[in-house]
Amino acid sequence: MKTIFKTAAIAVIGGITLTMSSCKKEGCMDQSALNYNHDAEKDNGSCVYDEGNPVTLNVNHMFGGNAMSTDSVYSDDQGTKYKFTRCDFYLSNFTFMDMDMSMKGMTDTMFIVKMGTSSLNMGNVDLTGHVHMMNAKIGLDSLTTYTVDPSTMPAGHPLSLQVPSMYWSWSSGYIFFAVEGVYDSNGDQVIDGSDATFEMHLGMHQFAVDDAFTIHQDLEANEALTLNLNLDYSQLFTGMDLANDNTTHTMDNMPLANALKANLANFLSVN
Repeated sequence: MKTIFKTAAIAVIGGITLTMSSCKKEGCMDQSALNYNHDAEKDNGSCVYDEGNPVTLNVNHMFGGNAMSTDSVYSDDQGTKYKFTRCDFYLSNFTFMDMDMSMKGMTDTMFIVKMGTSSLNMGNVDLTGHVHMMNAKIGLDSLTTYTVDPSTMPAGHPLSLQVPSMYWSWSSGYIFFAVEGVYDSNGDQVIDGSDATFEMHLGMHQFAVDDAFTIHQDLEANEALTLNLNLDYSQLFTGMDLANDNTTHTMDNMPLANALKANLANFLSVN
């Protein structure tokens, strides 16, 4: 009889212990997690952490209100017809600002943008809260421009050797912006093999262009930020006369280089 009572008592105590254990409130017990539950008594593996906000730029190549095409013929302000064959440029030094214009986040990610580029993945940037502005540079900072040797960079890196080249020499550094094409050099109103080419290459640190774009978005932790980066090629040759002034490698034609740099202020927009 005593054995029966002892067994029953053990069973009751075990049941109470099991019930008490199963009644513990479960949740995330890591105080560094976004969903930390101070009432939790048992960690259930549900902790969520702030890993930053994924930032993506969708690149839209436009000519005014229409899609830009290397097959299309355009006209400059003087009526000279032309076609694009190349437009490559560096985009770097991204910083994000809050409403008080204090820096909210930054990334050392850089890109080389070409006519076929459709999107830019910036990775994760800590932007939780209100993002008011994004700053970016067309070009590279002065240290990178003159100290990095593209032959030492791994294949696929924006600063590695490019075809066509985006690098002059150790003394002149990288080309920031390269635009090339064909213009109606014989005045027959047709672009064909008999016409000459134009070539405009900007480099040297003073020709980098700093841009600022209004973002005005509120982000939760880990929420993705997707923006449209609009390139308007119709702005590149504003005020220019391609028939008479069409080649610069920056130092060999400073007036044209300065005119192109000024036009780059309206080349990019973000929404």
